[in-house]
Amino acid sequence: MKEISSSKQQQGLGLTEVLVAMLLLGIGVIGFAGLQVRAITATNDSSYRTQASAIARDVSERIRLNNSAAALAVYTNGTQWSTTSARNLCEGTTADASCTTPAGIANYDVADILGVVASTLPTGKVRVATCQNTTNLCVYVAWNTTTPTVGTTAPDCFRAAGDYVPATPPNVTDCVISET
Repeated sequence: MKEISSSKQQQGLGLTEVLVAMLLLGIGVIGFAGLQVRAITATNDSSYRTQASAIARDVSERIRLNNSAAALAVYTNGTQWSTTSARNLCEGTTADASCTTPAGIANYDVADILGVVASTLPTGKVRVATCQNTTNLCVYVAWNTTTPTVGTTAPDCFRAAGDYVPATPPNVTDCVISET
C-alpha cells in the first residue's frame, strides 16, 4: 500500500477558510449597505434643497408681482407663515371679492405656498423678512428641525453675519435663503 504524503492529502477548503471568507464577505456587505443608506440620505437632502429653492423663487416672484404696501405687510408679518386661509377662495369662477385687493392676493399667495410646502418638505416652514445688512427682502425656507430665523445656534437658519448657522448631524441646517 502506498503512503500518501500529507501535502497531497488535503483537497478543497477547510472550515476555517470558509469562516474567514464568510466574515470578509459579511463585512463587505455591511459596508456596501452603509454606503447605500448614505446615498439615499444625500439624495433626499438634495431633493429637499431643490424643492426649497423652487419655493423660495416662487415666493420671490409673487412678491415682485404684488409689491404694494398692503401686500408686503402680509408677506412680512414678522413671523414664519402660518396663515391657514382657504387656498381656493381666489381660484375658479367663484373667486372671492377679497382676491381683487393686494392684501387679499397676498393672503392667497401665502396659503397657496404653505400648501406646497406642507406637501413637499417635512415640517416645512417659510418666512419673509428684511435681509441682514441690506434693505432687500429675504425668503427663508426651512424644513425638519431648522427654523426660518436669524440667530447664532441651531436650529436657527442664518446668522446675522450673513452666513448659515453651522451645525453638525443630526441637527443639520436644513434651510435655503433667497434674496428678492
